[in-house]
Amino acid sequence: MVTYVYNIVNQAPLYSTTTSGANSYTIPSGVSLIYVMLGGGGASINNLQNGGFTTSLIPVTAGEVLTINIGASGASSTLTFNGVQQLGAGYISGSSNGFCYIWQVS
Repeated sequence: MVTYVYNIVNQAPLYSTTTSGANSYTIPSGVSLIYVMLGGGGASINNLQNGGFTTSLIPVTAGEVLTINIGASGASSTLTFNGVQQLGAGYISGSSNGFCYIWQVS
């Protein structure tokens, strides 16, 4: 088993949003791998108790457009590109929108 460690702790995200509904983000030049944290409605980056969340490393190409659907309170969030849903995060309860944070890995 190979374990990879990526240092994103002190790095500002390339993109972040808690705006419910459809959002889009275009991958900038020089980025080929991103780390995504996606939370469903009710979750927040500081309180993951009220909503599901998921993380993933995703290989990307500069110019690709990601579609990020952020769930309002009580709704799921999804991330899609190239017409295929890549990530999904459910919800439990709570009164906050979901969230998405994207960091550059390489």
